[in-house]
Amino acid sequence: MAAAAAERVDLELVMATDTSRSIDASEARLQREGVAAALLHPDIIQAIQAGYHKKIAAAYIDYSSANYNEIIVDWRIIKDRDSAAAFAGALIDTPLTFGRRTSISDGLEMAASMIENNQYSGTRKVIDVAGDGPNNHGRLVEDVRDEIIAKGISINGLPIINDGDEG
Repeated sequence: MAAAAAERVDLELVMATDTSRSIDASEARLQREGVAAALLHPDIIQAIQAGYHKKIAAAYIDYSSANYNEIIVDWRIIKDRDSAAAFAGALIDTPLTFGRRTSISDGLEMAASMIENNQYSGTRKVIDVAGDGPNNHGRLVEDVRDEIIAKGISINGLPIINDGDEG
């Protein structure tokens, strides 16, 4: 889409969460509930409304490997508590998905493609990726990371660790 026709937002955000076999239902729920709670926190709403455009565009994907990656909540504008609650509700109400392998690189590539091909023009472009293990499938994650960063997209990582994890 032409940049002039794109809706301007302060942030284009894709949240990518690991749903490989090493993630159990408890960890999958932890990821979703954590995102939902964060989006509804008054400080987050205030930060969104403090931006120049006073809104962000957000999407949420589950990743494991390319054939199992799924968009859980497609692009939505978040600008206030109601829109944040709608996103959080859609996230919580969608059934959990589980895949095979752990391809952080496939998840990052999917998230970057979503950012590059949406109808928004963000001041910032960010992928938040969460997971509990190393990349064991697909391209080298370092190569994919470098390509994405070269496009001006930031990547944040969040390790998922609970009491049952070893190593």
